[in-house]
Amino acid sequence: MKNSERFIAKKLFAPKTFAAALILLSLLFNALPVGAEGPDTNAANPNTNSAKQSANPAPPNTNAEIAEKDEVVYARLSGNGSAQNVYVVNHFTLSQTGKFTDYGDYSKAVNLTDLQSVGLSGGEVSVQTASDNFYYQGYLNNTNLPWIYNISYKIDGAEYSAEDVAGKTGKLEINLTSEKNAGIAGDVFYNNYMQQISVTLNTEKCKNITADGATLAGAGKNRMLAFTVLPKTNAAITVTADVTDFEMAGIDITVMPFSMTIEMPDTGEMLGEFDKLTDGIDELNSGVIELQNGANEIANGAEQLKTGSGEFNDGLNRLNANSTQLTASSAQIRDALTQISQASAMLAPLAQADPQMGAVITGITEGLAELSGNYSAFHSGLSQYTGGVSGLASGYGEIDTGITSLADGLTEFNEGIGTLAEGTGQLAEETKGIPEQIETEIDSLMSDYTGGEFEITSFTSPQNKGVKFVQFVFKTANIEKPEINASNEAEQVQPGFWDRLKNLFTQG
Repeated sequence: MKNSERFIAKKLFAPKTFAAALILLSLLFNALPVGAEGPDTNAANPNTNSAKQSANPAPPNTNAEIAEKDEVVYARLSGNGSAQNVYVVNHFTLSQTGKFTDYGDYSKAVNLTDLQSVGLSGGEVSVQTASDNFYYQGYLNNTNLPWIYNISYKIDGAEYSAEDVAGKTGKLEINLTSEKNAGIAGDVFYNNYMQQISVTLNTEKCKNITADGATLAGAGKNRMLAFTVLPKTNAAITVTADVTDFEMAGIDITVMPFSMTIEMPDTGEMLGEFDKLTDGIDELNSGVIELQNGANEIANGAEQLKTGSGEFNDGLNRLNANSTQLTASSAQIRDALTQISQASAMLAPLAQADPQMGAVITGITEGLAELSGNYSAFHSGLSQYTGGVSGLASGYGEIDTGITSLADGLTEFNEGIGTLAEGTGQLAEETKGIPEQIETEIDSLMSDYTGGEFEITSFTSPQNKGVKFVQFVFKTANIEKPEINASNEAEQVQPGFWDRLKNLFTQG
């Protein structure tokens, strides 16, 4: 070997320059593009490498038996929350390998398990696999999700788009809302799935962070704000901060079936007390019914008394009205008897003339005098009686008025007791099932916090059966300032890769 060749070789393989060459080659290979389908393909396929090394397709005529299927729905959201693209990683656990068909409105389907291709035609995905754990990724044509998200950004009260808010300084306000997407058939996801929304802010750029309802966590210089949105609930999240040169990582949203274990206290003793309450109310209602029956009898008797008293009062009034005429006629009789008695005294001379006639006349005179005197006494008694009738009629009117008021009051009392009886009857009817109602209500309330039973359905197609798990993972784009591209002149001045590599190996 010539001296110059030995010199070059020695210089080329010097430890310092050799290590630098290895680093550059490593950077070179890392910079080369990876032939994966989509940005998350490899991340969503934990079995890709091992499965591809041992890919052995099953016989073409063997039908696979699917034990269960899982779906994880990924979506990239724009800064304002609208879905830009949606794809699904489908995982099958097979009890028998072979061929099977899955369904979904996909524009493309990619095998994530082995090197075998999958067929896609008319919403049907045809699979042939020898792996008992099979994954494939399907890109949906439709970007509709069960939830509609809206995200807005304000700096000092002025609203900005997600692209324009990057790099701004001032008082930041982020508002995020979600609501049910009425365009999705069925409510199984909205009614039974819980949303976990995570907002991450850099504390070097964001100060005085506030977020009502958030669980706060620290991760280095980042502050994580986690929000939980229960099923059947719309999200309404507000985050504020004082920001400088604002940037933010994308908002993460994970949606999964809601389930929570809560140990409930023994409600037997409490429900037993409610049994006593319902029994007491039932006894109260029985007593009020008895009271109502008694009050009804009293009211009926009072009504009869009122009627009889009224008739008696009317008779007294009629008697009193006729008593004046009666006493006037009696006075006339009295006066006439007095005149007759006085006129009989004129017969005395005849009595003296004829002794026999005198005895008769004396008898008549004495009889008329006695009749006149007795009738005068009778008239005085009659006058007193009619005066008493007048006073009785006048006084009994007040008694009759009192009896009428009493009867009316007892009637109202009876009606009140009837209303009370209706109320206690209704109370007894509505409270007799209180223990069962409370237990049912407790179960209903707890189901909102523990998650009720529901049938999991496929998100991609109702034709898919045996689905055991469906999960959603969404992420918004990062809010970043655009990169500043170097000028053409600067690019011309900068040496290329091979120039830098040559300079590295030729430096002394």
